[in-house]
Amino acid sequence: MKNHAKGFSLIELNLSLFIFAVVAMLVLQSFTIGFRSSDEIHTRTRITGEIRSGIERIERELRNSAYARVTVLQPNQLQFTVPQNITSEGVITWGSAIQYILGGVNGQQLLRQDVGAGTSTVIANNITGLQFVKNANPATLSVSMTGQGRTAQGRAIPVSLNATVEFRN
Repeated sequence: MKNHAKGFSLIELNLSLFIFAVVAMLVLQSFTIGFRSSDEIHTRTRITGEIRSGIERIERELRNSAYARVTVLQPNQLQFTVPQNITSEGVITWGSAIQYILGGVNGQQLLRQDVGAGTSTVIANNITGLQFVKNANPATLSVSMTGQGRTAQGRAIPVSLNATVEFRN
């Protein structure tokens, strides 16, 4: 007499469960890697935007200044003046001094200070490094800024950007 029982053997069932577990683990791992990569890209983009915003603001104001009106007080502290008024004869009245420094909350904010008005404005957050270098030939100013953000998992993501400002005057 032949046994015509239908179904799966215990070995077949265990083997199929093992294969399913391996495939599920690989799918879950790929999702985890994807989410981690997405979080890192988002963090890097956010910090890059903060730094770019700060550098663009500095560049915009410096282009209105004159090389002789710019002083690097310390490697991370810049002071300059911009024209307040220009007469039809070309006489320039210079405004009060403007400073860019690293300070604020945890010393990680790019601050713009109007020395004459006594005001301070936060330009960018999560800034961990700032350096200004005044170059004589050609008359330029190099700006280096570093920022750091943390992913949802707490991983530090550093970003650095550099710019060179050429003076109009």
